[in-house]
Formats: sequence, structure tokens, C-alpha cells
Amino acid sequence: MYVLLGSSTSDASSPFSRRIRAAVPNFEARGISGASVASWIVKVRAEPAATYQGQNVLVYLPGQVSVPTSTSVRQLTDLVLARGAASVQWVLPPKFPAGVKMNNTDTDREQITGGTARAILSAGVAVLNPSRLILRAAEVTNDGVHLTVAGQNRLADSLIPLLSVSAPISPTNPQAPPSISQSTMVTGGGLLTLAGVLAGAYGVYLLLSR
Repeated sequence: MYVLLGSSTSDASSPFSRRIRAAVPNFEARGISGASVASWIVKVRAEPAATYQGQNVLVYLPGQVSVPTSTSVRQLTDLVLARGAASVQWVLPPKFPAGVKMNNTDTDREQITGGTARAILSAGVAVLNPSRLILRAAEVTNDGVHLTVAGQNRLADSLIPLLSVSAPISPTNPQAPPSISQSTMVTGGGLLTLAGVLAGAYGVYLLLSR
């Protein structure tokens, strides 16, 4: 199962979440309004120990008014894994068009989203989309912060092919090597097969030598 954590774009009613849910089985969105990396750290700490048991968690936090630190990105990842998640993957925020200002301020939106992307990458966590989607001006709302329905849908469409039904393997939770008994079975089977081939060859030799 995939669980999406994030801000308002990642809540269950957003076009972004609905688009992914329609294409990916067992997908649940848990985004909350105004969320940041820091606020999710507080939220996860207050949740039961097994909240994310066995789930594959996606985190989409494009940044609100400040850039998270790579330490906080890593801290949230570790907390979710400690709550039983099978894996945690981050979604890099899209790249905003040049000149888009946040909420009628002098701050470029890309200053925040670009800084957030760099913090995620420098944290060394698993990333779902290594290439950021480049937004068009028409895909950004008038507040310079959120995406239009078209923008949310295109972002979702860029992620859907990367999500498979099978659970991804987290770098912190690699697949276990085969057990000794499994290795013995494989080796033993190989020896039996070799013995059979040799016996057959010897039988053919006896027939031809008569």
C-alpha cells in the first residue's frame, strides 16, 4: 500500500491525489493544510508506533515559506521508518517558472521549491522522481504557491509510471539474502542435474561401444 504524506496538495480531496488514486491500487493520501517538514515531524512523533506498519510512504512537501534542512528531511524519513514503514520515498517539487512570486511578495517561488529539492537530495534519502517536472505559467495559481488542476494532474501523471504495484525496496531495508537452506537446495539441485547428465552420457557411450 502507498501512503502519501504532505501539504494540502497531498490531501485526499486534491486533484493530484485523486489522479494517482485512480491509477494506483491501494493508495491513500493523508496530506494536511499548511504542512511542512517540521510539522510532519511533530505529527509523526505523536502517532502510534505502528502507524505506517508495512506501508510504502511517499512524501510530497514542496515547501511553504521556508526551506527545510537536509537534517530535518532525514529525521522525518527515519521517524516514519521507525513507525514500521516498509519504505519512504520523497517527491521532488516541480520547478516553477521564473518570476513567479509567492503571495504578492518579492520572494520567488522557485527559491523555496528549488531549495527544498536540494535539501532532499543532499539528505541522501530515497527519491521517487530524480527529475523535477518543469511547470508552465498557466499551471500555477494566482497566489504563486499552489498548482492549478491542470498542473496537479500533470505532476501526478509524471509520477504514476514510477509507482508500481509491487513494494519498492528502501535503501535502509534491503532484501535479505537467501537462507542457507535455500542455497543448499539450489546447489543440491544443480549437483543432481549434473549427475543425471553424466549418467546419460555414459549410457550412450556404452551403447555406441558395443
